[in-house]
Amino acid sequence: MSGKNDDKSRNSGISITGINASGNAKISAGGDIKITIDVAQSIAAMPNTSEDEKEQLKQLFAKLEETLKSVPEQRATDAALVATRSQQLAQEAAQPEVDQEEVEHKANKLRQAAEKLKDAMPVVLAIATQIVAHLVKSGIQ
Repeated sequence: MSGKNDDKSRNSGISITGINASGNAKISAGGDIKITIDVAQSIAAMPNTSEDEKEQLKQLFAKLEETLKSVPEQRATDAALVATRSQQLAQEAAQPEVDQEEVEHKANKLRQAAEKLKDAMPVVLAIATQIVAHLVKSGIQ
């Protein structure tokens, strides 16, 4: 992937087919919205995070993934951005030497992306906020 979204959102039947490790999303015409947020390895590697917190984070990311699949078609690009930002945040929080400033930056980028969907799906912002709160609680941010 080139690092940019392949945006064909003007076509009906948007399909977000996945997000690779660098956080890119491929959006193509045809089918239902399909979003994948792959953060299991990142969560498992998070330092200073209890197993209970890791499990809660897994559940929140899964809830976010499922919620994003039901966004209105015309907001698929915004949904892809939220998925990308959430994955980037998890990857940053999993670094062996956590850069608090960078984690905070990624958390803010996730919140900003979720804000774009606030009018269509306010629950996306609520879940994103919960993810950030769990990271703060576990001492990552």
